[in-house]
Amino acid sequence: MGFGAVFALLIAGTITSGMSVPLHHLNVGKGTVHYFHPPNVVLDFRLATGKVNRIPLSYEEIGQQRRGEIWNATVIAESPGQFVIFTDRFSSNANIQGQCGANPDGERYLHVVKLTIPMQETLSQNIDSCYRSLSTINGYPQYNSATHILVVKIKHEDTSVTSVNSYRISTNGGVETIH
Repeated sequence: MGFGAVFALLIAGTITSGMSVPLHHLNVGKGTVHYFHPPNVVLDFRLATGKVNRIPLSYEEIGQQRRGEIWNATVIAESPGQFVIFTDRFSSNANIQGQCGANPDGERYLHVVKLTIPMQETLSQNIDSCYRSLSTINGYPQYNSATHILVVKIKHEDTSVTSVNSYRISTNGGVETIH
């Protein structure tokens, strides 16, 4: 077996169960979120033409917080050829996060990805985390396609404070915070 074949097998072996998940409910094209180790996460977005675009995703990590296996990625809203808004969820890492590592809900992130050239992530936010004592209010995040407003309501469990963040999503996938 040649070096190229061995290298291809090594690369294929890095994407195992729990390391990739399809982006559910995507209407145009196909998307898969891949988690490579060390912690690099990408969205592979396949257009109808068959071309795959690899879009890096970012995640806030604080202290010893780390991601475990990825197990869910769900579309919240999309504008075909313009942007996609989705969440993904990782299991918590019990070895590093202690009590939070046993949390079955894991860590949930919100992403906005613009699908116009250059395709890129325009928003990444941790919205549900045992480690950070955050949880989303039921029914949020919410996107209104008529006003182009994305609203995120998060309960800060350690203080019982609820924060509301609003973002205007432009037709090309740009994100503007609304104060």
